[in-house]
Amino acid sequence: MKAAAFFSAVFLTMLGLFIVATGEFKHWFGASATDRGGLRVSHNVNEDESEKNYLDFDFWNVKLGRRNFTLRAELPRGDLRDGARIDELDSLKLKNGAIEIPIYEGGGTVPVQRKDQQSRGLLLEFENAVYQRTGGLVKGSGLITVTLYNGRGTTNEGTTFHFEELLFKNETQAQGKTRFILESKKPVSIVNPYLEVYSTAGLEGHSSSSGMEVLRFKPPVYTYLDPDVGGGLTLSEAGEQPLPSRDDKVIVTCEGSLELNFSRSGPKTDRETTFITFNKNVLIFQGTRPKAPGEAPAVGNTRFECQKLELEIDDRRKKPSPRRALATWEGGRVRARIARDARTYLLDGDKLEWVNVSGADAGESSGRTFEGVLTGRPTLQGPDVDFVAERAIMRPHSERLFLQEVSGSFKMAGKEERRGQARLRAEQYVNQPGGNAGGDEAPGGAKRPTDGDELDRLDFDADEVEVAFNGLEEKGGEKNALSYFIARSNNPRGVVLRSKGWRRNVQEGEAEQAGPRPFQANGKTLTYRAEQQQATLEGLEKEFPRLSQGESWIEARKINLIVDGRPEGAWFEGSVSAKINLDDLRPVGTEVRAEKTGSGDAQFVEIQSDYLGLLFEGGKALKKALARGDGTRPVRLTTRSKGLYRFSAPEVHLLAQQKVFELIGTKEQRAQLEKKGGVVLAGKIRFEQESRQCTLTDAVEVRLYRGEEITSRPDLLIQAARADVEFAEGVEGEASAENGGAGVLRDLRSIRSLTAHSAEGSPLMVSGKSFEMRGEKASWSSSVRQLRFFGNTPQSLHLDHEELQGPVRAREIIYDEKSQSVTLRFEVKGELAQGAYREKPDGAGGARPGQK
Repeated sequence: MKAAAFFSAVFLTMLGLFIVATGEFKHWFGASATDRGGLRVSHNVNEDESEKNYLDFDFWNVKLGRRNFTLRAELPRGDLRDGARIDELDSLKLKNGAIEIPIYEGGGTVPVQRKDQQSRGLLLEFENAVYQRTGGLVKGSGLITVTLYNGRGTTNEGTTFHFEELLFKNETQAQGKTRFILESKKPVSIVNPYLEVYSTAGLEGHSSSSGMEVLRFKPPVYTYLDPDVGGGLTLSEAGEQPLPSRDDKVIVTCEGSLELNFSRSGPKTDRETTFITFNKNVLIFQGTRPKAPGEAPAVGNTRFECQKLELEIDDRRKKPSPRRALATWEGGRVRARIARDARTYLLDGDKLEWVNVSGADAGESSGRTFEGVLTGRPTLQGPDVDFVAERAIMRPHSERLFLQEVSGSFKMAGKEERRGQARLRAEQYVNQPGGNAGGDEAPGGAKRPTDGDELDRLDFDADEVEVAFNGLEEKGGEKNALSYFIARSNNPRGVVLRSKGWRRNVQEGEAEQAGPRPFQANGKTLTYRAEQQQATLEGLEKEFPRLSQGESWIEARKINLIVDGRPEGAWFEGSVSAKINLDDLRPVGTEVRAEKTGSGDAQFVEIQSDYLGLLFEGGKALKKALARGDGTRPVRLTTRSKGLYRFSAPEVHLLAQQKVFELIGTKEQRAQLEKKGGVVLAGKIRFEQESRQCTLTDAVEVRLYRGEEITSRPDLLIQAARADVEFAEGVEGEASAENGGAGVLRDLRSIRSLTAHSAEGSPLMVSGKSFEMRGEKASWSSSVRQLRFFGNTPQSLHLDHEELQGPVRAREIIYDEKSQSVTLRFEVKGELAQGAYREKPDGAGGARPGQK
């Protein structure tokens, strides 16, 4: 008995201390009807003496000693008598009221206050409500339910949500904590400064005394994110990020549920992170919210697709921003559809994770640095690209995609309405005029290319590729499907571009011919601009990029290719070095004559220049080339076809199919042709490689040498205003004992034929060490070995030999090398003096008459 009495005394003493400490003695001992709030007592409030009755009732957690929530509302007059117990009523109709749920810090009993000294919490306002009691106030979970109609809720962070119907009830969890349940099967929406969510099927969620914990929206769900928060999740619809606008949103739709999980850490109630999870057939795109609430938005052509999207929003900042996001597709691959103009590109991979790569702790929004990492052998496919990579990085705010360890192919083909403009640009780089007027011209005066074979695709390898889907940087440029991409490699020639093959366009009845040899380009970087249909290769200072086809190759500081379905042109800039086999670049089916020189380099042309431009015909044959020097160093060109020829000039044109070289000189730097035994200088030189015929104009000089050494004083000099020369090769150009070992013109042995002309102020002259001939016209033929001077005015011959001196004039002067005789015809005049003949001692090597 003593023990029982002692235990009872201790229990009552502790209970009294608890009641006093918590301030609950009023509720246990005679609470008056005038007290505002209470555990059991409710009363009407009619302060303005109107006909309305008001309910203001506090629901308490006795175990924790704090208020769970407060219910305030209007109620029909007489439904609740003053001083009645609300827990004795099974139901009660309310209107124009609110439920206020305070937020407590940790396990305390004092509500958290905002800076304006107002209590923080969740406020549910409604037009109408039905209060129902399902048990005593202290009998566990599910005691009270309130069905709210046409209202809205407001969280302590400023988030509001609207509902047509919402079920509110409380549950008592372990340790006596209270959880509040929210459920709805009617249309609901939630709005905060950066997020709007709409569901036509309702929501379910729960909140605690620390704030909202989970909200789960039922499908279908439409979500609208502020571009500063969600702009990094997808590319823009227009190809460039729009200017900020209240109407522009990042839209996320899903056919499954959307769940918002509000996370807090530690004893503080400030929300640190919001986790948002979208489920089933998730679409992400940019657009505008429909005017009608809850209406399905128009799905953008450029969008991201997955089956599950998880967003982690950092709420610690003044302006929340995404910390990370994860997109997955169980049993499939996540993908992005990128629509540009009439083309659509598909990017896919196993998993895409977005991260905020900088500024995460800077206290400011870092949406502009949000990037997505796509893994699982991502691919990029479209009408003109087919890339496979080990990893891909998306930077949506800059409309760029970075692919790593890339292989695949791409096709350089312009839009149909722009076909031919690439050809026009290619012609400009070799000084070719534009297209002809007529019905086959493309817009802008470009000649539309004729139907024919096209390159299938170009194989491609690189360590990294940067792809841009935004519009052109140039002002006035049209938006294109793929703006440009830049391929990079760690190696000087690690970026590899190879022709893959040809798509045939054989007409009926025509035989299909083999295509040209494939070409390959290597460099450190490759930049492709879709609008210009141009690819540019660059390398290092000590290792330039290279373009090769068969045995031909070209190196330069920068290589540019223009392709419009098929190669149209190319140009090379800076320190150009090339070795080109013209037979490899002839049209398909062209007969190539076999060389008989025995030299492995017989068909090659070697070029050194500062600039080289190439124009192709039908994408397969080289039509024309243009080479230029840098103003100080001329173009140097070498060919070994039927003899070694070296050319130099400030500018060189090559007509590849005719194998013709045109050298253009200046006053300061004349064009030059050098071969064994002679040098040719002129303002312009046209050389035909097959026939070895050479047309010379403007201050022509032909310098011929007896030996191998080229000196400043030739053995035979021909000067003219213009001349046509055909060079002899092989045994035909060698001196023989019969006809080439003697004579003053034996140095002409390397010339098969020559025709030279004078002009006003530019006389025609042929001079050797002992003679000089001047005239109007001259011709030489190696078959008869005669040099003939003729014209409408007297020609002149001046001899300065030890045996014969003097000038002679005639309308026609013919020197016969075989007989070593001179024939003078028509209007012959002159004076000749012959010296005494002196016999030279034996062995002195005296010259015969006519010899020097």
